[in-house]
Amino acid sequence: FVSMEYTDFSLVQQWYAAGNEVADHTFSHVGTPSAEEISSTKSMLNAYGGIPNQKLQGFRAPFLNYTKDTLNILSQQGFLYDSSSSAVTDDAYWPYTLDNGMANDCWTGICAAGQVKLPGLWEIPMYSVLDNASIPQLMDVYLAASFQLSVSQMFNNHLNLKGSQAAFDKHYNGNRQPFGIYVHPTHLTTFAGLPDPKDMYNGVIEFIQSIAQQPNVWFVTNQQLLQYMKNPVKASELGAQDYMQCKQPVIPKEICNGLDDDHNGSIDDGLVNSCNFGTTSMKTCFNCPATAPTLSNPTPASSVQNGTAGYRYPIPDNCDTTWWDPIGNTCLCTTADCQLKSIAVSKPNNTTPAGGANG
Repeated sequence: FVSMEYTDFSLVQQWYAAGNEVADHTFSHVGTPSAEEISSTKSMLNAYGGIPNQKLQGFRAPFLNYTKDTLNILSQQGFLYDSSSSAVTDDAYWPYTLDNGMANDCWTGICAAGQVKLPGLWEIPMYSVLDNASIPQLMDVYLAASFQLSVSQMFNNHLNLKGSQAAFDKHYNGNRQPFGIYVHPTHLTTFAGLPDPKDMYNGVIEFIQSIAQQPNVWFVTNQQLLQYMKNPVKASELGAQDYMQCKQPVIPKEICNGLDDDHNGSIDDGLVNSCNFGTTSMKTCFNCPATAPTLSNPTPASSVQNGTAGYRYPIPDNCDTTWWDPIGNTCLCTTADCQLKSIAVSKPNNTTPAGGANG
C-alpha cells in the first residue's frame, strides 16, 4: 500500500517485479480521503511505477480512517477491494463482498441497514494481534508501548513472539481465515533517530519461517487470495493455478523492468531516471515529468518529447511490467503463458472455503 509523497518509483517497480502486489494508499497519506487522493495515486503508480492499471485493484485508508463515502468512491473508481476495516476475534471473518453491507467496524454505525451496499467490492479485514495487555494491535503492533519495553523487544526473543503466534494459531486451528503480517518500512529498515531494527527484522523473518513450516500454509497477495475465494481448489492444486504463477522474461540485457536481467547483481543499472524538482525528487524507469506531480496534476507533461532521444514509452494496458521495454517500446511477451491476465472478481460463487462469510 503506497502513498505518493517521497516515493521512489523504481523501488515500487522492483517490489512488483519480485512478485508482490502494489496497492493504493492515497497521494498524501490522509484519512477519509477524497476521490482525487485515491485516483491520483493510481495514475502515478501506473505512469511512474509501470504497474498495469488492471493490477492496481486494492486500497487501504491511511490511519484506517474511512467512511461509507470512501467505500463508495472505491466502487465508483472500479477497485476490487478495500482493506481498511479492523477485525478482532468475534468479527475475524473471511473476506467478503459488500453486496449486503459491512460486517466489521460496526461500532461506527457503518453496518447499519442502508449504509453500505456495493455489489462486487470486497472487504479484506485487517486481523489484529493481542499485545501483552490484551489490547488489539494492527499495523503498528510491533511498536506498541504495551507490547514492548523497547522498540525491538517484540521480536528479539521467543517470549514476545507469542502474541503473533497465538493470533496465527487461532486462525489456523479455527476457521482458517487469512492471517496478515502488517509492517511499515520503519519497522525493518534503518532511519536516523530510530533504534537499530536488526532484532525486529530477524524476529519477523523467524516468525515467517516458523508458520511457513505448518502444513497447507501459503503466503499470497490479496489479489491471489480473492482469486482463490472465487474458485476454491484443493491445496494440492493451488500452486498450479494461473494466478499463482510468476513467469519472468529471460533476456541478456537490462531494459528497466525492475529485474536484474543481465544478472550482474544490479537492477536496471544505468537506466533509472532521477527526477529533481528542487523541493522533492523521485526515481523512475519512465519519463520524468516536467514539473513536480501534485494532487490536482499527478502526471504532468513529460520532460522529454515522444520521438526524441531518451524518451520512455508508457506501459500499455495489455503488457505486464516485467515484460515491457519502455526504451524499445516493445512487449517481450509473445506467448499465452506470460500474457497479462485480468484479475477482476465480482462476487464469489456458491462454493466458499470452510468458515467463509459474506457480508
